[in-house]
Amino acid sequence: TEVCRRVAEKLGLQWLQPAFLLELAVKTPEERRTPLMSRCVEQLQRGLTVSMGDALRLTLEMMSSARCKTSGYILDFPSVTCPDEDAHKEVADFIEEVQSLSGQSSVRWQDLLRDSVVLPPRMPEPEPPAKPVIAGDEG
Repeated sequence: TEVCRRVAEKLGLQWLQPAFLLELAVKTPEERRTPLMSRCVEQLQRGLTVSMGDALRLTLEMMSSARCKTSGYILDFPSVTCPDEDAHKEVADFIEEVQSLSGQSSVRWQDLLRDSVVLPPRMPEPEPPAKPVIAGDEG
């Protein structure tokens, strides 16, 4: 990871690493976030985990940015060492999707990056507990 970051910096390339891109999404002003970025940030703010698939889709969004298209990028791919079958499938699906994109003459990024997941509305904050009444202090 550190080697990839340094090589990207030295060559003037964009460093794409899913965990870093989640940090970047949090730091991005709300009005400049994409729908996927906004949803991932909201999930993090709610204390939820962002799936490997969403983190990789965030990487695809960055791959479509002007800087990546003109300067190039280094994809610092995460290692999937956890026994989570879903994470392994999401990584395999991502690799397959990227491979299929490289053979196309043009890519409709709007369709590819469409985010159809909707988080349930937040529950209202609970009312704070009432102040206890101390004997002789009712008045």
